[in-house]
This record gives sequence, structure tokens and C-alpha cells, in this order.
Amino acid sequence: MSKSRASKMNGYRSMVSRQKNDVFKFKPKKKKKG
Repeated sequence: MSKSRASKMNGYRSMVSRQKNDVFKFKPKKKKKG
């Protein structure tokens, strides 16, 4: 159980980091266009 829990946390962390990267990528693009 603890193993599956850890894998779930890793997946959640990777998802959050991916979302942050997307935000950073989109922000400068929007600023440049604006």
C-alpha cells in the first residue's frame, strides 16, 4: 500500500511540475504577443 501511495505522490508531483512548466512557457509567449 505504501508503495502505491508513493507512486501516486510522484505522479501528482510530476503533474504539478508539468503544469508549472506550461504556465512559465505560456506566460512569456503571451507577454511577447501582447
